[in-house]
Amino acid sequence: MVAQKTDDNNVLEQVNRYNSEGNNQNSLSQVTSVSQFSDVQPTDWAFQALQSLVERYGCIAGYPDSTYRGNRALTRYEFAAGLNACLNRVNELIATATTGLVSKQDLTTLQRLQEEFSAELSTLRGRVDAVEARSAELEANQFSTTTKLVGEAIFAVTDNFGNNDNNNTVFQDRVRLDLQTSFTGKDTLHTRLA
Repeated sequence: MVAQKTDDNNVLEQVNRYNSEGNNQNSLSQVTSVSQFSDVQPTDWAFQALQSLVERYGCIAGYPDSTYRGNRALTRYEFAAGLNACLNRVNELIATATTGLVSKQDLTTLQRLQEEFSAELSTLRGRVDAVEARSAELEANQFSTTTKLVGEAIFAVTDNFGNNDNNNTVFQDRVRLDLQTSFTGKDTLHTRLA
């Protein structure tokens, strides 16, 4: 049980690291050519395979810094996520009657990969479902607030003017800030600072 939690933490840490990379730089959308990757050269041994995946199926995306990072180790979860993206893209191509793009050999290979990584794919689906369920619960249970700031300032100068030489000029003020908050649109909570 402890080893499973450690593995889950490592996977979550990798996902968080990938997400944080996207927040620091402009994220890279789906690539349309292998030449968009700064670290993929035509002399690389996997160049043709990457080129085929990008140009025929459009199912390869890189890191936000325009790199593919093909020379580093890849976890089974990362591979399963990439495989899932390719499977979804192939299914789209089949559904839109562009089956001429998908060869029988590619379908056989994808089926074999899908069987090999079925455990990881279902784990990812389970995690995505869990995140979506938590997100839906947060959205359903959150309250939406609208707060308006209303202010009032009153200043007054008073004195007793007349024949009397005992003038006592007084400066007075009253300042109020009123925060009017509505949670449902039919209610109002007043928070007043005076």
